[in-house]
Amino acid sequence: MPVTKLTWARVKDHLTRYLWIYILGCVVSVVLSDLLFTMLRPRTPENQIVRFYVAEDYTDTTLLDGYAADILADLQAKGRDILEVEFAALSLADAESDYYSSMLLMVRLAGGEGDVFLCNRYSYEYLLASDAELALDDYLAEGWLDGLDVETETFTSSETGEEHIVAIALRNAEKLRSMGFYSDELYLCVLANGDNLDSTMIAAEDFLRIALE
Repeated sequence: MPVTKLTWARVKDHLTRYLWIYILGCVVSVVLSDLLFTMLRPRTPENQIVRFYVAEDYTDTTLLDGYAADILADLQAKGRDILEVEFAALSLADAESDYYSSMLLMVRLAGGEGDVFLCNRYSYEYLLASDAELALDDYLAEGWLDGLDVETETFTSSETGEEHIVAIALRNAEKLRSMGFYSDELYLCVLANGDNLDSTMIAAEDFLRIALE
């Protein structure tokens, strides 16, 4: 007749033999639950998101959530069909030595992800080399950023010889330090092939007015 009485010795022996199975089962369950949540949770369509990529050494983007809410409120007040404004981190210390982050940035650019880039010198030069930055000349001529004292960065095409404004320099924007930015040189660039360009330009201007005023 089999022994069925439960004793601490039997429990201890069982756990000694099979504890790794329980641990593995818990880990697999957590991973699968997270995967299912990620796959099944409602997602905002990309054409209704304005995404800022903070591409610098390190920035806690949660410090910018309040600004995202302000920018979203302004976009919606102006009748733009935008449901979300997001600040996402994309750490990049040095494009030559930080291979993983450089590859990640390349993937983001190839996929057309991101609308506005707030970047350090390394990220800025990477965007230039990738021909990913929107020329801002016409927007500035039409009144974009009127009333703001901004410093611009230009780029001369080696193919056409044409010079265009491609970024707003933020190196002297001291208020950015309180917003979580740490790099000495900072630039705001707009992605040339991003979605919602009209909304993106409004969002970028809102951010600059917050940062520079």
